[in-house]
Amino acid sequence: MMRLEKKEIWFISVILMLIIALMMMLINIWSSEQQKAAEEQNLPVEQTEEGSGMVLESVEEQEKQEGGAGDPNSDANLKSVNPYFPEDLPFPIEKTEGVLGDQFPLDKMSVKRISIMVSLDNGVRGYTVSPQSYRTLVQGLTSLNLSTAKTEIDASALASDVYIRFNLDNQMYSIKYNLDTNTVELNGQYFYASRNLMSYLHLFCRPNTLLGMLGEMRGMDVSAEDTPAPQEDGSLVYDQERFKIQEKNFTEWSRYISSSADYKEAYYYYSVGDDSIKTVRIHEEAGILSTPSTILFTKNNVSSTDGISIGMSEKEVHSLLGSPNLMLGNKWIYTMEDNRRFNLYFAEENLRYITLTSQ
Repeated sequence: MMRLEKKEIWFISVILMLIIALMMMLINIWSSEQQKAAEEQNLPVEQTEEGSGMVLESVEEQEKQEGGAGDPNSDANLKSVNPYFPEDLPFPIEKTEGVLGDQFPLDKMSVKRISIMVSLDNGVRGYTVSPQSYRTLVQGLTSLNLSTAKTEIDASALASDVYIRFNLDNQMYSIKYNLDTNTVELNGQYFYASRNLMSYLHLFCRPNTLLGMLGEMRGMDVSAEDTPAPQEDGSLVYDQERFKIQEKNFTEWSRYISSSADYKEAYYYYSVGDDSIKTVRIHEEAGILSTPSTILFTKNNVSSTDGISIGMSEKEVHSLLGSPNLMLGNKWIYTMEDNRRFNLYFAEENLRYITLTSQ
């Protein structure tokens, strides 16, 4: 039997280590290319129910699962808005005014499945929505007042279309949503979508944008609303000055953002609460988003009077600020005067978002 000398063993070991290092390098390069390709399409590499509430699914798989759900003899199929599933029916509405749910009550129908079709340069991807997210999509559409939300859009300039498919009582329906204008199309006309629908679809399709982060924050709100609410501790009274961000309260931030050229009017949305159209202003570089009722901070370039900033641990925040008036899941709420709040959102025990809100 041939015996290897120590030098030969050492040489072979070095060669094996180099091969392993080369393989790791190639794997990292491949992963980077996958991430880059996903970013170019404004889509995450992978989606899970824990993240966006959606699961990647091929178009072929959707065809197999939804096969037979549509009625091929229906005249409405000729007007389908979904080119990938031409047998899907459009929403059966006769007039483009009034509350959509009064004409097509999705919330009272049996929702068996909801999926999303995202149109890309290299084809289309299908995603299944988790049942926990059905309410966001269904309520976001049924509560839409078409009379108020109607707008004029140059359809020839539209891109970034998303198709939402509903399996309702074994019949397939599709509605087209546009990411760039935050509009849904019904009977050839366009209507601004609600804030929740807008933020949810941006969380999924464009997670690294401020609107995507607003979607994640709103998702935390929905999760908090679904948990048993403890009694708010009214005995905790804090100095309101402690809840300022960069020495500004909610009103001061709102005025500053409205007058600053750095914050552009990025999107319009339909407000369900007061039946009106409102504006989202954003400053992507600063990581700040504003609506009439919420100012969202996503980066650690700002801090509160006590030094609270993004990235801090729960323990650090508690030691500096004290206990919140109300704790709902990963959301800490500090109440102020005039129905205003200082809200902290945690992910993996670290501060993810800060919001100033006015109810």
